[in-house]
Amino acid sequence: MNNNYSIALTSQINTSGEYFIVFSLKGKQYAIDIKNVMEVINIPEIEIPSKAPNSVIGMFNYNRLMIKAIDLCPFLGFEPSKFTINNQLIITVVNGNCFAIHTEKIENITQLSFQDIQAIPYEMDDSILKEVCKTENNSINIIDMDSVNKLITENHTDNSNIDYTGLFPLDEKSQQILKIRAQ
Repeated sequence: MNNNYSIALTSQINTSGEYFIVFSLKGKQYAIDIKNVMEVINIPEIEIPSKAPNSVIGMFNYNRLMIKAIDLCPFLGFEPSKFTINNQLIITVVNGNCFAIHTEKIENITQLSFQDIQAIPYEMDDSILKEVCKTENNSINIIDMDSVNKLITENHTDNSNIDYTGLFPLDEKSQQILKIRAQ
């Protein structure tokens, strides 16, 4: 993929499990362990299939590999927002399965102290949130990537019918930018 807008993660980051990539979605902060992250890219042109599980936004070509882009909103219990050309995808690998997670914005890559990470005090079936990190300023919800992988490989769907086509920017300039990023 020729994506001049990509942000490559360097090998200088220690992947001991203490480092997380923090991103925003619907005004809240979420994090995933950096060990699952391959790269962060700006959202490219995405092919939207006619029928897919509600979490699958579509597919895109990444270094000659078709990757599915997913939206965490259905798993978190809220409706997705309109996408912008500034949105980003976190390309991840979990147990050999490669997929990209849609984010509104990457906040940072940070080290979270294990002593500040707490288990969520309740359990829900099919929950992708297992832990939370309390910082001085806010709480960061930690995504369990094994749970996400399980849900998308099992083609988990809910009863809603999300039309992702209408969420992408449709103006001509945005469409041109998305096409360029997909090359």
